[in-house]
Amino acid sequence: TLVQEQNAEAFRSQANQVMKVEKELLDSGKRIKEVQKSIERVFKKQEELNTKLNGIETQQTDLDKQLQELEKYINDTEKRTRTSPDDRKRQQTHKLAEEIDNNLRELTEKLIVTQKQLNEQTESRMDKNSPLYLIVRTLNQHMDTLQWIEKTSNKLEKKVGKASRELSRTEY
Repeated sequence: TLVQEQNAEAFRSQANQVMKVEKELLDSGKRIKEVQKSIERVFKKQEELNTKLNGIETQQTDLDKQLQELEKYINDTEKRTRTSPDDRKRQQTHKLAEEIDNNLRELTEKLIVTQKQLNEQTESRMDKNSPLYLIVRTLNQHMDTLQWIEKTSNKLEKKVGKASRELSRTEY
């Protein structure tokens, strides 16, 4: 019976050890299943991320194409509108000529006003029955007519110049 008790004690001891190992195996199995589920979630997230990254990559490619087209358009536009140094000098000279022309017109207008004032003062002092008065008055009327012709001619010349410039622009 002592042997049986020793055997029973050894059996209980081994049974306890087997139970501990079995418990550890069950716990390890549960942890393995949890890790496996976590790995599956990570793979799903990775697939979603890959899908989103592919979408972003497609958008990036489209944007790159659009940027290239835009840069090409800008470069082409710059090439067409780029002016040479001679063209810039010509434009500056043209601008200067326009400024001088405007200054001359202003000066001409001032001279005309001054002339009219002088003529009016002279006519007011003259005897209206005098032949000199009639000559001055006739000359003043002729001067007014000539000034009107000059003004109309200048306007017409501007219109012709503008039409010519527009026509030359459309040819290029």
